[in-house]
Amino acid sequence: MKYIMLNISKIITLLVLSLLIGGCTKSTEPPDHVHGNRGAKYAKEGKLDLAVQETRKAIKLNPDSSMWYQNLGFILRADGRLEESFHALQKSLELDKDWGIAYKTESLLDIAYYYYSKRNYTKSIATLNEALDVAIEEKVPSEKNKRIYLVLSYNYTDATPESNPYYDLNKAQELKAKAYEIDPNDLFVKASITKLLILQNNMSLAKSNIKEIEDALIYANVPNSSDVYSYLGHIYSLLNDARACSEAMTKAIDLDPTEASNYLLNELNNDFKNVSNSGYMKAVIERAKTIAHK
Repeated sequence: MKYIMLNISKIITLLVLSLLIGGCTKSTEPPDHVHGNRGAKYAKEGKLDLAVQETRKAIKLNPDSSMWYQNLGFILRADGRLEESFHALQKSLELDKDWGIAYKTESLLDIAYYYYSKRNYTKSIATLNEALDVAIEEKVPSEKNKRIYLVLSYNYTDATPESNPYYDLNKAQELKAKAYEIDPNDLFVKASITKLLILQNNMSLAKSNIKEIEDALIYANVPNSSDVYSYLGHIYSLLNDARACSEAMTKAIDLDPTEASNYLLNELNNDFKNVSNSGYMKAVIERAKTIAHK
């Protein structure tokens, strides 16, 4: 399943440090920060090639910075370059120094999601449990713990008991409840719980949740609504509703073309396997391919 907020918002931008000298303000921003901040600016503008170039320049100037390797990993992932992203994030952990205002927890979380995307449940679960421990040490905002609990829950609901030795709907329910407790108004969390209800064959409550989510997306200003539409697309695939899935993924791609397209293409044989060969999905998949290959 999709990982909440895979967008570029986590990219670190440092404040420029200034020194007041003789009534004048003189910039004391280190050279690596100049390039790193420029890379972050480009990333947030969607100029990912330039963002990668500038962040690599920051790394060349400060090769011991975990923060810049983490930024590089986030940018590469946003550009669909998952293997390169994984290696950059691993490097941030190997160095484990000069994190700046970044969180080590974030690198662990993204690496764990990479393992999950490869359906390596053992490594994903182990890395997420490590992330929970590090999150306590770093005193991270609760939002990050929410994402850890959600990704951890995916490992217990994915596939079937025959193909996933960790398949455990009770464990998944426990983890999703922890995420819900942190933010009961998060529609992405509600969508995640809705998937669990479907797996538990509680179709009445699941359909009620879907209606509430769809209404909220129409009538409210929902943060990360592309992620929520993507999750709805996955839910409709579970329900074998190709038409509704295509409509949800079309909206997700409209809102976040690169991220939603990469998710759809990467999960055709998993999250969307029930509908990927449907005529309704053909145009959506072709559009996603066009966007991803730009």
